[in-house]
Amino acid sequence: MSSSYRTVPMSSSYRRGMLSMNERGEFVSDDGDEDGETCLQPNKGGVKFFSDTEGLFQKMFYRRDVSDFKLLDSYKKSTLESIRNWETTKGKRALLCGVTYNKQKYKLKGANFDVINMRQLLISRFQFPSSSIHILAEIDTCPPPTKRNIQEALRWLVKDNQPGDSLVFYFSGHGSQILDFFDDELDGYDETICPVDFKTEGMITDNEINDTIVRPLKRGVKLHAIIDASHSGTILDLPHVYSTKMLSQSQESKCKVQ
Repeated sequence: MSSSYRTVPMSSSYRRGMLSMNERGEFVSDDGDEDGETCLQPNKGGVKFFSDTEGLFQKMFYRRDVSDFKLLDSYKKSTLESIRNWETTKGKRALLCGVTYNKQKYKLKGANFDVINMRQLLISRFQFPSSSIHILAEIDTCPPPTKRNIQEALRWLVKDNQPGDSLVFYFSGHGSQILDFFDDELDGYDETICPVDFKTEGMITDNEINDTIVRPLKRGVKLHAIIDASHSGTILDLPHVYSTKMLSQSQESKCKVQ
């Protein structure tokens, strides 16, 4: 792949919360709130995975396709169609996703402001046309950041990309990890981002994000992914990862040799 792509994880002091599962099968949000940990109770049927067999089911659960388009209500259908009809502008294009998980125990503060501020930055500092920037957020004037909407918007981001294009994917929300059963992760886990409806529709894995917005890039296209979520350093599933730790070790070795 000769295209340029880069994942920019946010520093830990500003990073959004992480969702993990505790021993009771609850989703635990480490979002830095003063009230401490907040828990998301599992579905009535129980979402508790610990054995190998249960872990495999977890993998299937989170990687499953969202509900059939024909079963969606009229609002969801019209929203999805509007995303599919977004103009694929040449040159610069950006997708900004802010997920606050409103009215839920693991609600995040500030994700809506993040996408608004990022939009202003791209326009004022980097000369992105306002018409080339689209937002998915829990704001009345924006499509909601559901799994299906994010998937469709990611496809729009790289659709008909051409050499010289500059693309931006920004996500502010929860991130997590799930067990990897395809043996393509060194640590045994896939990294994920959590759409607003992830409890019912599942998370979006790094494998899917790579397939959707990295592999389709043509030579000469630049993609910047800025992920404000936990476990975001490898969320694009790229072959190489920048490590300050390894860099410092390399510099130390050079000094010893000299």
